[in-house]
Amino acid sequence: MLKNLEDLIKIVRDRKKNPEFSSYTNKLLNDKKLNIEKVKEEIAELIEGIEKDENKIHESADVLYHLIVLLEGSGIKIEDVMNELKNCLLYTSPSPRDATLYGKTACAGKKK
Repeated sequence: MLKNLEDLIKIVRDRKKNPEFSSYTNKLLNDKKLNIEKVKEEIAELIEGIEKDENKIHESADVLYHLIVLLEGSGIKIEDVMNELKNCLLYTSPSPRDATLYGKTACAGKKK
């Protein structure tokens, strides 16, 4: 399952190192403004899909793809994001309700 995500990341990194003229991924990597617009658009479509209970899986995949391209294009490695998530989990208590009571809700509000 996660191998698909790893494969996607490898493809995006390969496109970044070895651009292909007709590649949509390269178009996004080379136009941060467009990529940001696409991430916003895909998130809006995912929210709409969740609200209407339609196309949730497809829209989720679109969000992940566009977000990964944006992160890679911005020099943010997914490994660093995963490490941050791991660090956030260390701050949570066993119960999400307890974590909220103690003001330790994962990474919410935490900035570096």
